[in-house]
Formats: sequence, structure tokens, C-alpha cells
Amino acid sequence: MGLRTWLLRRAMGRLRISDDIVRHLSTFQRLGETVEVQLPTEVLPVGARTVLRALRTRAAAQLGVDWVWPYWLERQLDPRSSAFVPRGHLPFLANLTQRNWTMVGNVASAWEAVVDQRGLVTPWFDGWSLDWWVGADDRWHFPSREMSVRQRLVDDAPVVETVMRVPGGDAVERVYAVQEQEELVVVEFENASSVPFALALAVRPYNTEGLAVVERIQLVDRTVTVDGRPALLFPKAPARMAGSTFHDGDSVQLVTGGRAGTSLPDALRCDAGLAQAAFLFPLAHRATLRVAIPLVPERRTRRRRLARRRVERMPELPSALPSSGAVARAWAVQGRRGLRLELPDSRMASAVEANRRFLLLLHDGA
Repeated sequence: MGLRTWLLRRAMGRLRISDDIVRHLSTFQRLGETVEVQLPTEVLPVGARTVLRALRTRAAAQLGVDWVWPYWLERQLDPRSSAFVPRGHLPFLANLTQRNWTMVGNVASAWEAVVDQRGLVTPWFDGWSLDWWVGADDRWHFPSREMSVRQRLVDDAPVVETVMRVPGGDAVERVYAVQEQEELVVVEFENASSVPFALALAVRPYNTEGLAVVERIQLVDRTVTVDGRPALLFPKAPARMAGSTFHDGDSVQLVTGGRAGTSLPDALRCDAGLAQAAFLFPLAHRATLRVAIPLVPERRTRRRRLARRRVERMPELPSALPSSGAVARAWAVQGRRGLRLELPDSRMASAVEANRRFLLLLHDGA
């Protein structure tokens, strides 16, 4: 027995991993040597992130049965869904079925956010997401659980429109990026129904890949901070709000139960990394609300003074953010530059134009 094998078995023994499991690992290593396959060291951090995230996701989903999860997880956990994935004995849970999200960003920028099929917005890599819930006359509507949701690109541009059916009409979300003093992701909500409804903007500790780590959420003036980083800019103060931790349950229970308050808990901190909060705004008939997310994240900090200084440095949400229509028209101008194709099939022509604009989006300007 070599020194490396002895050390490996000693370490596994301390973790109560039996010798037969260690033999699987050691013989796998020998198999790799036999077929001359070397594991690139570059994939180790990615692999570690993927495995640990999948472990946390499985554990949280198993315990948080009454949580509102992202669309991919709701589908994979539902035995009635065509995307249902039996969990078996493996302690992992990852997105295997709904991996067709859409990017938004600015021309010549290295930063992009992603939007899933139900309008969940993830602005930062492996980070938190912004979800939206609608309180109508009949009940609360959650895009990740609703059947009557449709999505499209506005004029073939990186402007993602998600429409959810509610009593009296539609609730509409549009997501796009702008370049103001800072790069921002703008999330525009429109009440396209005939009656007012309540809109809940939910900071969620997950994304299109699995769980994220969110330990602290604060509201400083009109800016929400996540782990000390400015994360969400409001044009006005929320009417109500609710926050919770993993052990206290999903904040959705406070929202749907009418128990949202006028402030967040003083120390909204979750040692399990699953802090969440929801901010409620009334949205009148045909009214529009725009909020913004910094596209370039700050470094995490636990220092409250530094977090406040960051908020103070962050420009306030501009009073006149560009509309989704204006941004789509700006992308159309970009699309008229260079090669132009005229195709007889309108669907194919639309797909080509959209892909040309997303090629511009993918170009970082370097």
C-alpha cells in the first residue's frame, strides 16, 4: 500500500466512509491511468462547485417541501411533469431538464444576466435571483408553478418578455440591460389586466443551476443589499415586506398569509445560506414599475459600514430609465449595421436577426 493510498483511507475512515467505497475511488484512479486519461486540474474547482451545490440543493428541496422553487426544480420534483427526475439514492440534485435560459446585457460588455423560462432573473454568476409573484383577486400566482405563462423576445432583441395570465388580463415582466452611470439590469413590470394587483419582488437563494449562498439581506433606504453588496434598486419604498431564513420557513408563507410587515427583521441572517425576502408593491391597472440590478457585482463583505458606504456610492435609480421598447429599438439600430439577409420565411428571418443580435451581446469588446 502506497503512502497516498494509506493517507486517503485514513482520511475516509475519519469520515466513516468504509473501505469498499475507498476501493471504488482507488480502482477508478488506476482505470484512468490504464486508458491514459488525466484529469485536468482546471476542472477541479468547477467540479467541486457543481457537486457541493447539487448536495445542498437535494438536502434543501427534501426539507423545504412547501417552498416556492425555480421552474426547473418545480418540474423535476413533480411526478406529474414530463421533466420529473426520480431522485434515487444519489444525494445530488441539479438542473438536468430546463437549461434553455436567455442572456441579457450591453454591447461590448463582459457582463450578462440570465432569465429562465418563467422570468427568474439571475444577475451574477452562481448568485441569488429575483423572482416575481402576483397577488390577484383570486389567489397568489407564481410563474414557476403556473401553466399559463408565455415568453418571447421583444423585436428579436435581448429584451425578454414573460407574460403570466391573471384574472382580468396579464401580468407582464420585461428584462433588459442598460448602460447608465453603472451597467444595470432593468426589470420592468406592467399590469396589463383590468384590475389592480399586488406585486411581490422576491430575492431568492437559488438560480438556474441550483442553490446559491445568501446569508444576509438588508434594505438600506431604497436599496436591497445581499451579503453586503448593493443588489436591487427601487424607485420608491415598498409598501410591505417579509424576510425569513431556511429554519424559519419560506417567506412566501408570510406573503400569502397576509403577514408581511413594514420592515425586515433587524438581523436577517441565515447560517444555512438560504436567507430570502419579498418586497410588495401595489400595481394599478395599466401601471408600470421598473427596478434595477447592478450588473457588475461588488465583492462580498460582512462589514456593515462598508456595505453602507457601497450603497451611498451607488447612484440612485434614474427617474427616467429607458423603456423596454426604447432598448429594443436601439438593438434594431445595431442590427442594421453590417451584413443584412432577406429570407422568405418570416420565422427563419426572425431567428436569424435574433442570433445576430445575440452574437453582438456575446462580444465583450476586447
